[in-house]
Amino acid sequence: MMIKYTLALTGLIWYTLVSLSACRQHLLRRPVPASELTTLTVPFEGLAFVATGRNWKATLLTFTQPIELNIEYTNTGFIVFQDSPAGIIEGPGKLCLNSGNNHFFYDAWLQNQEFTSPETIDIRSPKTVNPDSSLNQQRIVFTIDEWSNIVSVNEENHLFFEEEVFLLPLAGVYRAQEYNPLSAFNVQPGSCVSIPLNAQFNEGDQHILAKAGPLKDRFDNLVADGTVVTFIYDDGQYIYRTETALINGFALTEIPFDPGNNYQLYAQVHSTHSITIQLNLKS
Repeated sequence: MMIKYTLALTGLIWYTLVSLSACRQHLLRRPVPASELTTLTVPFEGLAFVATGRNWKATLLTFTQPIELNIEYTNTGFIVFQDSPAGIIEGPGKLCLNSGNNHFFYDAWLQNQEFTSPETIDIRSPKTVNPDSSLNQQRIVFTIDEWSNIVSVNEENHLFFEEEVFLLPLAGVYRAQEYNPLSAFNVQPGSCVSIPLNAQFNEGDQHILAKAGPLKDRFDNLVADGTVVTFIYDDGQYIYRTETALINGFALTEIPFDPGNNYQLYAQVHSTHSITIQLNLKS
């Protein structure tokens, strides 16, 4: 029994040693770059490595996505090159070389070749202003290349230009850059400062037509469509209330005609009131 156990243990040891030897045979030395890899300019035509083996793959790991590279073998190793002319978002990256289970990583700073077709971006905050609060905006201007990297286009090497902008109190939709709809911002009208009010009796329909408007803010802008206007009237016994939405600066409502009654009518928007007018309808 002891002899069988010894033979089994000996066989296990030999199997383990053979397996470890086979694993060592697949371990490869780290490829040595022919030049320093602190900075990689993309796209690059060729990057030489001294290495053994013929089953290598190369991948450039960028800030946003991996880029598969091509390999051409030489007598001393291989050359890594990029077919695509596309650039990248610049920044720290890694070059990965792998063969089988062997992976080797090389840190490098990735940058593009000279950029073309720079585009100026004008950002405003907030995108909507209102004269009831503030007409000030913060403006930041910068330039990006075709690969969305922020670049400097002036001698001072400044990446950003920043300033505070005071907008005119004229309601409307404007563009920071005329050719770019995404740069649009909105100047809203403010709250109404007064409510002109009049009413007239319509004999044909037997009702009173009350009209409030035009409603304007302190800068003479028409108050925003959809603003709720409340009409309140009473006949000396009951008080009635009706609401309607403002359209193009005006709000309309119909008051049922009741012969023999005198009405008092006024309109209200938030805390702003019109004058009270008398409706004498006695027959």
